[in-house]
Amino acid sequence: MGQSHLTVGEVSKIFDVPAWKIRRVVDGLDPKVARAGNYRLIPRDLLGAVADRLRTDKRQGAEQ
Repeated sequence: MGQSHLTVGEVSKIFDVPAWKIRRVVDGLDPKVARAGNYRLIPRDLLGAVADRLRTDKRQGAEQ
């Protein structure tokens, strides 16, 4: 079985977007993502929510 949490860097590689965008998205999610020091521990089951938020942000950026 794989790890149940990912870091911002790992998620940024999955979605091929800069880490700062993932940090911004994750910090805006509810419930808040757990942290261990400087690391955000992103549960794998939140990847769908992260993808949805990235798509929404991309659409909003295209409309401006």
